[in-house]
Amino acid sequence: MNDYLITSKTTDFKLDNNYKLASLWKVFFARLFDLLICSIPLIIMSIFFKTKTGDIISLITKYLVSFLWTFFYFVILSFLLKGNSLSKKLFKIELKSLKTNKINFFQILIRETWFIFIPLFIGFIFTLIFAFLLPVSFTKTQSWRISLSLIVYQIGLVIVLFWFLGLMISIRLQTNHQSFIDIKLGLIVIEKQKIIKQEPIVSNQILTRNDKHISLDEQPGNFDLEFIDELKQELSNQNQDNKQDTNNKNK
Repeated sequence: MNDYLITSKTTDFKLDNNYKLASLWKVFFARLFDLLICSIPLIIMSIFFKTKTGDIISLITKYLVSFLWTFFYFVILSFLLKGNSLSKKLFKIELKSLKTNKINFFQILIRETWFIFIPLFIGFIFTLIFAFLLPVSFTKTQSWRISLSLIVYQIGLVIVLFWFLGLMISIRLQTNHQSFIDIKLGLIVIEKQKIIKQEPIVSNQILTRNDKHISLDEQPGNFDLEFIDELKQELSNQNQDNKQDTNNKNK
């Protein structure tokens, strides 16, 4: 099976020609679906377990459950699925290692820490500060705390937003659509490409009268050697017949 060479600014590697670089749209929507799946426990808890203002314990509990589910989904389940998540399976893309035949647990942990757990931790810290600053009773004297808590919360959202935006831009601009951490870990996201089977071309093949040529089909000039030999034989027979007739007349 032939291989072709993909070249980047940092490394050169060979990729089996059954595969190609994954579509950026597939990568984006696969990650988006993964995040939606991971948000399910937090959404359920927010619906059935209302957090009161100043209830830090309840807030920490929600984030802890969300963190455990996220760790299971992105790290443990991905490791069991050979580096791939459910959404990657859905969109038919794969995470492959360029250094080893198998993606190890450490590679998945470091990769998802960069993609998920760092922004998740940043969001948790700013949400926690927001909860501490937010007063239990809303009075005019506490209005500054309300304003400050909202500012802190929005700063956290902006940081997380720019983190993901920076990741997407860096992946888009990189030659092989790898993030910084993927380059360091030797990982790449690929997808299978359709292989068009080509029939072997047989050259210098002699056609018989029963064969058809694509460029000479149903053309009067489509002669073959067998047909020419038959014409020669018929002409020879006619000449012999003519000679016999002439001899008979002379007698």
